Amino acid sequence: MVQEARRLIGLLACVALVACAADRASAPTQRVVADNGGWSLRMVIRKPSTSQYELYEVDYRGYAGYAGGMDAVNGEVKHRFPLTPEAAEKYRHAMAECPWTQAKPEDLGPKGEEPLTDVSLQARGGVERKFTLRGPQPQVDVFVAILKPVLAQRHERVLDKLPRATEGPRPATEQVKPAGGDPATPTIGG
Repeated sequence: MVQEARRLIGLLACVALVACAADRASAPTQRVVADNGGWSLRMVIRKPSTSQYELYEVDYRGYAGYAGGMDAVNGEVKHRFPLTPEAAEKYRHAMAECPWTQAKPEDLGPKGEEPLTDVSLQARGGVERKFTLRGPQPQVDVFVAILKPVLAQRHERVLDKLPRATEGPRPATEQVKPAGGDPATPTIGG
């Protein structure tokens, strides 16, 4: 009986350790990186006449994402970036002044006017509001202006690796050599 109790205690200890390890593994994905007021926002801006599509989103944890073209149509955001504290503050302020947070807008705009903006808005743990706006919308422009600098990080990371025009040529040791050998060495028939 004592051995069975020890086995049971050992088994429970193992289960507790595995549960703690699993909880730690999932904790970073749930971490809030910037206080955006707990509001998640998803806007798909569609211009069907010119086949232009953009998706902007912010989740309740403070990560912003962007997709364009068919990725936007399919809702596939491949890159997400944390909001900076400044962007999170602007986002909270814009949400506080946004009429969408209180109710769905009644005036969705004139029929047939572009762009069409599909909006999905949800407070953390609240009811999701979905609606489509027609025509230019000042509130959409406000959120796009807040998110564009955050989402530009993707391009900045790539551009930072490229040489600048003011830096001059790279040293020969850093230049990529052609696969066919040294171009200064003459080849037969060349």
